[in-house]
Amino acid sequence: MSKYIKNKKQKLNFLKLKEKFRNFLINRNNKKNKYNGLMAVLILIFISIVIVLNFIVSTLVNKYDFKLDLTTNELYKISNETKEFLNGYEKDVKLILLNDEQSFKKSDDVYSKHIYNICKNFASFSPHIFLEFVNLNEQPSFASKYPNLALQQNGVLVVSEKENKAQFVGISSMFKNNYEMNAGENEMQVVSNVEKNIANTLEFLDGKNNVSTLAITGHNELDLKNIRSDFFEENGYELKEFNLLASNIDEKAELILIVAPTIDYKEEEISKLKKFIDSGKNIVYFASALQPKLKNLEAFFLENGGFSFKDGVVVETDTKKMASPSLNEIFTYANEENEYLKNMHNKKAPISLNDCKPIELEKPGENFNVTKICETSETSTILLKNDENFNIEKAEKKAFPLAVGVNKKINDEKKANITVVSSAYILGGVDVPQFANGEFVLSVLGFTANHESKTKILPKVIGLPRLKMGLKTANLIGLVFIFLLPFFVAAFGVFIFQKRRRR
Repeated sequence: MSKYIKNKKQKLNFLKLKEKFRNFLINRNNKKNKYNGLMAVLILIFISIVIVLNFIVSTLVNKYDFKLDLTTNELYKISNETKEFLNGYEKDVKLILLNDEQSFKKSDDVYSKHIYNICKNFASFSPHIFLEFVNLNEQPSFASKYPNLALQQNGVLVVSEKENKAQFVGISSMFKNNYEMNAGENEMQVVSNVEKNIANTLEFLDGKNNVSTLAITGHNELDLKNIRSDFFEENGYELKEFNLLASNIDEKAELILIVAPTIDYKEEEISKLKKFIDSGKNIVYFASALQPKLKNLEAFFLENGGFSFKDGVVVETDTKKMASPSLNEIFTYANEENEYLKNMHNKKAPISLNDCKPIELEKPGENFNVTKICETSETSTILLKNDENFNIEKAEKKAFPLAVGVNKKINDEKKANITVVSSAYILGGVDVPQFANGEFVLSVLGFTANHESKTKILPKVIGLPRLKMGLKTANLIGLVFIFLLPFFVAAFGVFIFQKRRRR
């Protein structure tokens, strides 16, 4: 009985409390309490909406990695050219970022974030590309799986397990310093080749479009590894050093590179080159004014290419067209229209050369089709170093060929390409962003070897992180922050003001 009375009292107390709360809310005489209650409800609703919107946006960002990239050159996106390339890529490949994911994702370093986002975009746009992470500091034994690759932390290892191929893209090749003089001060820009190098590496591992290339050794040539060891492989040329005296040329070889030899070729070697050309293959010769007279080699090029060489060095007399105060370091531009230059993206950038060997075009025979790829300005001349009576002011000034392409007809079914570039030192600037050396060399090589890369991606300039927005983006941000947001704040303020007046 006592338990029943106790429960009944509790029920009555609850009903009284409920009635008091109801009277508090609807009591017309207590306007202050009514107003305060209403404001509390509105504030709670407003805060709840903000929390819900924030939760929805955060969920979408975490799930889909949604980002608004307003950085200069869209550093965290891949280009349309890369998307088109990935659309037809069918080989299963791993992009292994050599650090843990959080180190890339949460890093304050713009370069690490750039690498992470570019690689993530590669994986998101192709079902055949998979992203993995390996911290070399925590798994030091991982590097032993790839003894021929100098793996380094924060680099990218590209692996095709089915083909048993792997290639490492290191930080040093992904980012380059570009120094420019501006108003008397030396300014530095950092240029990213991350997207370009990874796309080229994927194409190289694909193997469908690679060119078997031999770099001739044994004549005191310039060492391509000291110039830029990975330039050729990154762009689809499987480069191997080859000694002509040691063995015969592999039938699979498609291109031979000869880079500024200072020792003449033997008759046996010339015979092998002749056989290579007669089979419809291709040769690119990078010459230098520092070379001595090479009787046998130059006779080969005269017979099979229709060009010879003069003594001296090509120099520029106009200081505005010099790469430095030195006469033999010159600028030129690939402004001619020919097939050798069709794959150059930026023909307005200068090409930097030095120690250019003068090329003399002989009268071509009926089996030769000669193309003057590019030449110097009309203010150039030839400097004869051993001529004590040489006067540069009185010397004949004219344009000199800097690169010549020759298409030689072997028979009705075969043709061979021989290309000569007057400066071997053009290779030293292939990765300098302010020069078009790299584009020029790749375009000339591509046409000579009938090789055209599918990846046509330009480097991206990374300075201090700066925002970049077009007119549409600027208008959208202006609409939200200048008009819409102030409007809603003002409307909410007017509503509060009117409520306060009616208290």
